Amino acid sequence: MKIMPIDSEESPLYPGNITLEERLQRLVQLSDARINMLASATTSKVDNIRPVVGQIAIAGTYYIVHAKIGTPPVPFYLLLDTGSDSSWIQSSDCRPCFKVKGGSFNYKKSRTFHITPCDSEACLSRQCNKDNRCFYSQGYGSAGAVTTGFFASETFRFPCELPNDREEVVEIAVGTSNRNIKFGPKDSPDNIIAGIFGLGAGSTAFPSIMSRYKRFSYCLPPWFENAKTTILTFGSEAQIPPTTLQIQSTPLLEGPIDALYYLDCLGMSAAGLRLQIPNDTFKIKNDEGGLITDTGSPYPSIYPVAYEALKAVLRDYFLKFDMVPWQRPGFDLCYDRPHRFIRFPTVTFHLSGADLLLEPHQIFAINEDDFCLIFRPNKYLSILGAFAQSDHRFLFDLDPRKMSFVREKCAPN
Repeated sequence: MKIMPIDSEESPLYPGNITLEERLQRLVQLSDARINMLASATTSKVDNIRPVVGQIAIAGTYYIVHAKIGTPPVPFYLLLDTGSDSSWIQSSDCRPCFKVKGGSFNYKKSRTFHITPCDSEACLSRQCNKDNRCFYSQGYGSAGAVTTGFFASETFRFPCELPNDREEVVEIAVGTSNRNIKFGPKDSPDNIIAGIFGLGAGSTAFPSIMSRYKRFSYCLPPWFENAKTTILTFGSEAQIPPTTLQIQSTPLLEGPIDALYYLDCLGMSAAGLRLQIPNDTFKIKNDEGGLITDTGSPYPSIYPVAYEALKAVLRDYFLKFDMVPWQRPGFDLCYDRPHRFIRFPTVTFHLSGADLLLEPHQIFAINEDDFCLIFRPNKYLSILGAFAQSDHRFLFDLDPRKMSFVREKCAPN
């Protein structure tokens, strides 16, 4: 399955020929919106920040997928959400709903669409509506966006990515949305996103309900590769190729939000120094907090105590080169870059049984003339975002629950 960043030239949400500064600011807004969307699942004390991904102002996800749905197949774009259990698409009889360019999904015209009755084992929500259909409801963020409808099974076709590939055809339990509220401007004629493809860790997400897809893998290109697309593989094809490098593994924890992929983080280091922070900084406490891995957030974010400790270590490091820090909108720690300067430090997340080492391009937005720390402060939970995951091959296995990874040059697709 091809996944594409929203700012990729292949993406229908491509913002056009914007400057690097404009792109960085869009990524700041998208990351902050994602922080608030995920935080709202565990607390009501969340700032109301809207993402800028387009007309559906919801999860602030960074990647989208293209799928042909139904028989005969009709092409649609969906937001890829590793923080959501539910996959859903807006139906043509939705009231109220948002506009979709080209129209919403007309399930009545599909020969492979089958409504899930509420007494079926396939009824994932175990709830019924008045028509004896398996009911679902999913909320997004503090702004009150909610989608409701009923579950059904439907055929999804994912386009071939290589000349000799066959089109991947799978039958998926999908929510058919007939009521969507507060999903951004309803009258925009240019919105092309029709729903969500949920890739979360919970029991109703795609990897869990499809027994042969309980593992998946990806390798994300770095941010400076002009937001190139990449391939998400499932099942037996999801594996880490033979390598001379050490493959590391760490358990995926159960957390307060079923859909999220929680990691057991023991601490952080920067520039070879352990951050002086409490040992339980990244632990789940009172059903809140923790460290998650999430491709929906471009930038990584960490708790304020860790964020301030990280900045302190980095300031001391760059002081050795007589560099003076400054700020720009959205970035707390920036420096002018001396000519051909390459002596950037690394950052390490110390996980249970593994150390995830981040190289400079996963830590800073580095330009020819300056660079800025891309980490964000996050008082709700810490997020290992997409840019911090770049140039690594990640393998998620839900049985047993573990995440494996190895450094790899992630060539753009």
